[in-house]
Amino acid sequence: MCEVILALDAGGTSIKAGVLRGEEMLAKRTFPFAGEEREAMLAVFRQALAWGRAYAPACLGMACPGPFDFARGVSHMRHKWRGLKDVPLPPVFARELPGVPQRFLHDSTAFLLGEAWQGAAQEMKNPAGVMLGTGFGFAVMADRRVLVDANGTPALVLWNAPFRDGTVEDYVSRRALRDAYGPQAPDVRALAERARGGDARAREVFRRMGEALGQVLTRYLPAGTDGVVLGGQIARSAELFLPWARGPAAVTMARHIGSAALRGAAVFCRGEARAYIKEV
Repeated sequence: MCEVILALDAGGTSIKAGVLRGEEMLAKRTFPFAGEEREAMLAVFRQALAWGRAYAPACLGMACPGPFDFARGVSHMRHKWRGLKDVPLPPVFARELPGVPQRFLHDSTAFLLGEAWQGAAQEMKNPAGVMLGTGFGFAVMADRRVLVDANGTPALVLWNAPFRDGTVEDYVSRRALRDAYGPQAPDVRALAERARGGDARAREVFRRMGEALGQVLTRYLPAGTDGVVLGGQIARSAELFLPWARGPAAVTMARHIGSAALRGAAVFCRGEARAYIKEV
């Protein structure tokens, strides 16, 4: 078992880093990427690892999007991290944290693990996790183990699943909200402020997204799902769309919107993978 764990939640624009002991978050910091060139990105990873090294971590867990080879620690992404495509990260990390075991997992898996062990899904047996942000992240559990494919990617991926005359992400995502609002739409945070301030068009696009989310869950949630935990940056505006997201299972706000993936990466480090995930 790892006592002190350095957890990274590496997204498209920054790395969130957290140091955890058990359920206690000892420290947390964000390291923004300055660009997508290889050396620029590696420099930011080194900064995060050097920061965490001061806490003498016994394990490193990193959550990140895909496509990614989670067994080898190699990104195959083309839409982001272009400078790191096909670059093995473990040797880079080992130079900063020699002898420290490394674990890699999908960010949707990490989010759901974090909420299942330390958050809103603690009492659920077969929860699903939805992360609303730039895209539509999704993962499900069966008997409290996240279902994944042979590569460690969530077994049920919904962002590109057919929905209406497009895909799920065309209707439930940051892009979906801005496209529905129309030309010169602000980003989601500002759009939410407009809705709260009485902008009828802004309120309508959030309402429509809520209805779409409910329809997506109705169509795609596995039988037996006993709850859905909602996270991601758009979840911070949940009051604007969640009342219209009527589906087959109750939707609950994540307890740790900003740190669930960090907590999940730490959980993953504490035991063997088979204790937390199931390949299907």
